[in-house]
Amino acid sequence: MLGSRLAGPGVTAASALAAVRTVCGGLEVIDSRYADFRFRLPDVVADNASSGAYVTGPVAVPPDWLDLSLEACLLEVDGRIVDSATGAAVQGHPAEALALAANVLGARGLALEAGWIVLTGGLTDAVSAEPGSKIAAHFSHLGSIVLDGGSDAAG
Repeated sequence: MLGSRLAGPGVTAASALAAVRTVCGGLEVIDSRYADFRFRLPDVVADNASSGAYVTGPVAVPPDWLDLSLEACLLEVDGRIVDSATGAAVQGHPAEALALAANVLGARGLALEAGWIVLTGGLTDAVSAEPGSKIAAHFSHLGSIVLDGGSDAAG
């Protein structure tokens, strides 16, 4: 979550991170009409970037409390680990992705505003899950997020 406005051009990873109030783990639910993630840029735009929903984790801390490039995530589907990664999978550090977003928007006269939640990109690959599956993302310092398709509530 941004604590202050972030406007490019000229945003660096360090200045982007300085604009962040808190960080937390997240789990994105992709809703794409394209099979096997085979699409071109115009397709992604037309599909609203395959956006479905997202859930943030239970732990939110200032970004200087941990090394985001080393923050690890285990992704689990129905009790089986299907992928793992660290924050370095997001352009070397999630702040690099945040700076890129601010600079691209800045070139269009737009900015990222204080209070906004910004998803900087997936650490793990996207995986398919059948209806009713239980999906969990376990982070080394940012807690766990569980989406249980077999119940009425996320845990």
